[in-house]
Amino acid sequence: MNDLAKILGAALALAACGGGSGGASSGRPTTPEGSRGGTTALASCEGGGGRREATLDVNGDGSPDLRQIFEGPTEVCREVDLNFDGRKDVFHYYDRSGREIRLEDDLDFDSRVDQITFFQAGQVTRRELDTNFDNRFDTWEYYAGGMIARTERDTNGDGRADFWERYSSGRLDRIQYDEDGDGRPDRTDEDPELGERGAPQAQPGRGAEPQPPPAAPEPSPGGEGAETSAGAEG
Repeated sequence: MNDLAKILGAALALAACGGGSGGASSGRPTTPEGSRGGTTALASCEGGGGRREATLDVNGDGSPDLRQIFEGPTEVCREVDLNFDGRKDVFHYYDRSGREIRLEDDLDFDSRVDQITFFQAGQVTRRELDTNFDNRFDTWEYYAGGMIARTERDTNGDGRADFWERYSSGRLDRIQYDEDGDGRPDRTDEDPELGERGAPQAQPGRGAEPQPPPAAPEPSPGGEGAETSAGAEG
């Protein structure tokens, strides 16, 4: 069984039985600049104040690999050390009903958060990513109905979005570029099929595909075709 599978299995077992108690420090990574989310959920990982803490050492090295915080019977925070280096890499935050509201990932194990995912009513609503690991968020994804709806990217590292993508039913249909660095789109590439789907953003001249010309009418009885046939018989 690999390490990740062991941790996941241990997490399920710990959640079911409540785990052991302990006073382990969370060791939370730093959050990159440029986050557009709130920080209210972060306090849920703090111990004390009537909260119960449970830890589990999966590999037996004396350092907890899983830490959970409960308010009454409800888990409000879970921290996981995926690579057994003594530092937590994944942080789950839950609301008072036990539904996940925020997920943080340290993808390169450098004690800095590289991705934050926000949830509402059990569905992803927004994701922030540091794709080049420079401790600054550069990509923001927005979701609707659990499907990606649009993205914004800072491609030059100045802290402002300069590249935008829009999706329709999860399918990319428009890209916009800021070419002069003023934070506003200067050029748009749009899916030519967008207008065919009836989207109101379709540009003039780029709407529905042109319709074929109407078919020629069928010859009527006694018309030109009938006369020709009669002449041939004669």
